[in-house]
Amino acid sequence: MIGYVLTRVTGVTFPYYVGCLFGGMLFRNIMDHYQLNLNMKEVDLIGSCSWFILPVITVVFINICNPLIITLFINLCK
Repeated sequence: MIGYVLTRVTGVTFPYYVGCLFGGMLFRNIMDHYQLNLNMKEVDLIGSCSWFILPVITVVFINICNPLIITLFINLCK
């Protein structure tokens, strides 16, 4: 949505992830401006989960054999 608005305002076509980057930048600057605490343990947890889920999503979309998917899920649950 943010990327769409940036494209409409500037007339330049942006990739979708630019909107996400802009939204994160805006969120972080608002948090810093109002001196609100951002719990970095929660941010690190979300980042770690995202990095663990990325290979699973990649394997599912590439359609590699099912035992590999099961192995990845077992490793994520440890």
